[in-house]
Amino acid sequence: MQFNFRTILFLGICGATVLSLLSKPADALEAATALPSQSPSPAASPATLDIPQTQLTPEAWAIEKLNASQLPGKVLFKADASPEKVEQAIALNVLGFLYQADYSRQDTADALKKCRAFLKAHQKVFRYAAKKYSIAPESIAALLWVETKFGKRTGTHSLINVYSALLMADHPFYIQKTLDELIKKKPDADYTLKKKAVDRSKSKAAWALDQFKAIGLMIQHKNAKTRRWILNIKASYAGAFGYPQFIPSSYVQYAVTGRGKVAVDLYRADDAIMSVGHFLSQKGWDEDSEDSKVKALYEYNHSKDYGAIILQISGELRQKKAIHANP
Repeated sequence: MQFNFRTILFLGICGATVLSLLSKPADALEAATALPSQSPSPAASPATLDIPQTQLTPEAWAIEKLNASQLPGKVLFKADASPEKVEQAIALNVLGFLYQADYSRQDTADALKKCRAFLKAHQKVFRYAAKKYSIAPESIAALLWVETKFGKRTGTHSLINVYSALLMADHPFYIQKTLDELIKKKPDADYTLKKKAVDRSKSKAAWALDQFKAIGLMIQHKNAKTRRWILNIKASYAGAFGYPQFIPSSYVQYAVTGRGKVAVDLYRADDAIMSVGHFLSQKGWDEDSEDSKVKALYEYNHSKDYGAIILQISGELRQKKAIHANP
């Protein structure tokens, strides 16, 4: 296998295990690079689960995929995650289907108060976005409230580390770790549930590779300062970042700014407002069609409850606005 510049840099993302190799003597190095033990466990699955087989370590497995991907731009990899955190990141993302988010507590008197304050503080850019994308300011404000409370909860995980971990999610070692975690959470998990976990491990790994390609596009032709900012982004455990919680591919397709020829900064309220408006308009949002709004919001987050709470909050904001306008 040939190791190019990108390959060597990638070795930094794979946690403390890989980083420590540089200081190990030859005999320890041989032991450290051996394929992780895959001894039988309670979650051991039949061949019909279609678990890949390989003699490559998880790190080499990921490197091989990256080398074959023709990544655009000069993607620099870094990591500070331990192997345990890699397992945790994979399990959180792959087994997320076991839980259903509760959005019911998003709509409160305090939420409406803060949404109105946010609308007032950024009324100029809201007016511009409404004119350009034909989307009511209250809808964008409601979405940004539900996503991150207007930037208060944008995530603490390294964006690069999240996708580095997920890139290894389909390696047999980590698939087995995920199945073990599934059994802990669902001791009675049947074949169907296990198969779903395996299939999601594969789809998450493929998705992570797509996001690495998008990160490459994000930094392509950017100056050094902008590249450093992008590559040091802090994200959610799912790899979403900024006020609107865009993933890299969404950033590439939909992130926009009204500030001229500058890099879009989704940690700025004005860029977030414009970008959400652009996303929803591209997904078919029509102010005269509730069905179009539901569909556009489902494209943003595949949850009907998510869309429902945003429409509920935005409706209440508009109703209050109408009352004030017509006392």
